[in-house]
Amino acid sequence: MARPRSILRRLGTAWFVLCVLITAAGYVDLRARSAAIRADAARRELERAMTDAIAASAADDGEERPEQARPRSITPRLTVTGLRPADSVRFTWVADDGAVLADTHHAPAGMPSQRDLPEIREARRRDTGFAVRPSAMRGGPIACLARRLPPGAIGIDGRPAAFLRAAVPVDGSRAADVSLHRTLLATALLLTAVSGGALLLLHRGVRRAVAQVTLGVRRCAAGEFTRRIDPRTARETEELSEAMNALSADLDRRISQLERQRDEQRLILQSMSNGVIALDLDHRVLSLNEAAERMLRLSGDGSRGRLLVEIVRQPALDRLVHRAVAEGGQVRSEMALEGEPRLIVEATAQPLRSGHQETAGVLILLNDVTQLRRLEMLRSDFAANVSHELRTPITNIKGYVETLLEVGTDDQDQTRRFLEVIKGNSDRLAAIIEDLLSLARLEQPGARDAIERTEVTVASICAEVLGSLAATARAKSISIEVDVDRRLRFRVNRHLMEQALANLVSNAIKYSRPRTAVVIRAHAVEPGRVRITVRDHGPGIAAEHLPRLFERFYRVDKARSRELGGTGLGLAIVKHIALVHGGTIAVETTVGQGSSFILEVPAEPTGP
Repeated sequence: MARPRSILRRLGTAWFVLCVLITAAGYVDLRARSAAIRADAARRELERAMTDAIAASAADDGEERPEQARPRSITPRLTVTGLRPADSVRFTWVADDGAVLADTHHAPAGMPSQRDLPEIREARRRDTGFAVRPSAMRGGPIACLARRLPPGAIGIDGRPAAFLRAAVPVDGSRAADVSLHRTLLATALLLTAVSGGALLLLHRGVRRAVAQVTLGVRRCAAGEFTRRIDPRTARETEELSEAMNALSADLDRRISQLERQRDEQRLILQSMSNGVIALDLDHRVLSLNEAAERMLRLSGDGSRGRLLVEIVRQPALDRLVHRAVAEGGQVRSEMALEGEPRLIVEATAQPLRSGHQETAGVLILLNDVTQLRRLEMLRSDFAANVSHELRTPITNIKGYVETLLEVGTDDQDQTRRFLEVIKGNSDRLAAIIEDLLSLARLEQPGARDAIERTEVTVASICAEVLGSLAATARAKSISIEVDVDRRLRFRVNRHLMEQALANLVSNAIKYSRPRTAVVIRAHAVEPGRVRITVRDHGPGIAAEHLPRLFERFYRVDKARSRELGGTGLGLAIVKHIALVHGGTIAVETTVGQGSSFILEVPAEPTGP
């Protein structure tokens, strides 16, 4: 596309054309005025010459006579001053019918009739006639003055002359015309140069003013709305500069408002725990918040503008979007998002409406219900496990009591055996209830701040646990090895820490093979933290059991666990004791080689 012409070129062209037109009009006007001046000068000169000629003709005999006695035949004089010294006035005596009677420059014979000449016609009407016309004999313009003569005043060859005509050429001013042309051309060139210079200066001023406005517009386009254009640069651009300044101020205000609204909306979206995804009609991602990126395992801005199916391999979510578009309303579905960790979300999709209530896309809301479903499952499992764990000892107690009531107590040995079974089941029932109460206390809000802490050595805790479990270890020919620095101390709840360590050591003894060792190690791992490790030589734990290992009533081998007398709450209690102390519990295990349970707590209490 061709570039538009500059203002200077347009103004220069228009000004040049205007100068040419003014010069041409001036030339025409001056030429007309010059011709009029020359014609007027020629008429005055002709009138003077004609007056002199008539006077000379009247006095050619040197005597004064009455008019009627004057001779009727005269010889015209040949010397009359013209407009230029080299020129002479030509006199012609014309009869009333137009015939030439005499001429000072040519023989009258053969000269055409003068009747229709303009000066003769005018003299016939007004006694005097004047005309400037071309001459066929001279080939140029001549000025002619004709005057009617009194009747019978002059006679030539016996015929009276009716008109005396004087003619003089008017083309003797070519030098004046050339001088006029030169003066006019010089004046036109000077005018063009001066006006062109003034136009150039004007163009520079306007261009400078336009450049200021252009710079302001570019700054405005670049987002620099605080920079203003000086309206005093040029009067021609003053209103434009003020309008641009007003526009910049208005844009600055509007964009600041939009940015503030955008930041507020983004802050709200990013603060939401629910995932929000906006799609266009082609299912391309318009926006999404951090919660959605986390749930769908996406990488931020790289997802925007791409198709949903390109970035998310979730067929159930794609089907939900198509349903929302097809049905034109809100649809809900609960789905499991593939990947690790596995998430369960409640997804809601509905059409995204524009300001004109037209469908512009799809809005998806993702609510992570993984923890809720997990808690529901735990509650269900807990209810089932508690019912099962309580039902077993209660059923045993009830059965043996009913048997005693039926058969009586005569057989002392059998009665004692039954009572020992009843006592064992009662102890198991009491242990389950005590463990449940311990968990309930540990899970209460504020339990971390409510527990009492004392400064004790790790060695004293280990010694207390060894004293309570030594007999159990000897019964399975298992030795307990302790590797603890006696100077290592921490501030903990002594009873809870003994309970946690006892549960870990008890489990290690239960699951270790006979004639192996259970190792207890304790050391400081970093400033302010103590790590206690209980190592057994049991069968180990398969990887699929690790995520739920510290849940209530979860058993790796349910039959063997009940056979060994466990309640299924030991590790859950250890976990909550670690949590109320601000610590952690973890396990490292290898199937067939044993397991290591790692309890890590702060040496000093920390904030909640």
